[in-house]
Amino acid sequence: MGEVDRINPLPDSKIEALDRKYLEENKVDELLGGILERMLVEKPPDPIQYMADCIEHDFDSASQDSTTGLPARRKKKLEGVFDYMNKDGTGKISFQEIRQFAATTGTSMSDKELKGIFTDFDSNKDNQISLKEFLVFFGRSAKPMNNEEFDELIKELMA
Repeated sequence: MGEVDRINPLPDSKIEALDRKYLEENKVDELLGGILERMLVEKPPDPIQYMADCIEHDFDSASQDSTTGLPARRKKKLEGVFDYMNKDGTGKISFQEIRQFAATTGTSMSDKELKGIFTDFDSNKDNQISLKEFLVFFGRSAKPMNNEEFDELIKELMA
């Protein structure tokens, strides 16, 4: 007879059998094996986020952009925010559009504060924010957010 756990008096062999049954019934090995196979092919910049997105959503939504590190699902939502902010449709966000966006969301910030935010986005210093700059910025700043926090951020930006 196997060793007995002090908290749970079932023998270890019985616990192992119950664990194996659970894993088989829920096809956990199949799911994790599929995730690991895809990870080896895609080599995502953020493997933990990739696994979470595969489990929470699907493989396609989990694929990560090699430049920004953003999962496809997050990238698509941010592209929507970018289009929403890019009122003139030029494919670039101007300082004036940032100011208008802040005003429509009820954010009270001085031009100096807005300029500071604008400068954080505008990595090539051409006084316009491209989609790539926008995505790279959010790829860095949204990385520590879980999916629920990220979705809340998108709601706030689109309000």
